[in-house]
Amino acid sequence: MLIERGADPNDSPPPAHARALNMGLELVETPFVLSMHTDTFVKHNDRLDLLLTRMTAAPEIAGVACFHR
Repeated sequence: MLIERGADPNDSPPPAHARALNMGLELVETPFVLSMHTDTFVKHNDRLDLLLTRMTAAPEIAGVACFHR
């Protein structure tokens, strides 16, 4: 599904990004959401499994992130 948000010339990047994520989150019908930046390279095939394992291990966890070392 493609979700498009119209451009606003007065918008700065951080609030624009937040509004775009909110638009997507309003449409989610799944228990988890994966959000990736357009410049992200997935280098490990098991990365999603690692994230899901951490999310499901503790119900109080609301989100996890990956960082490049």
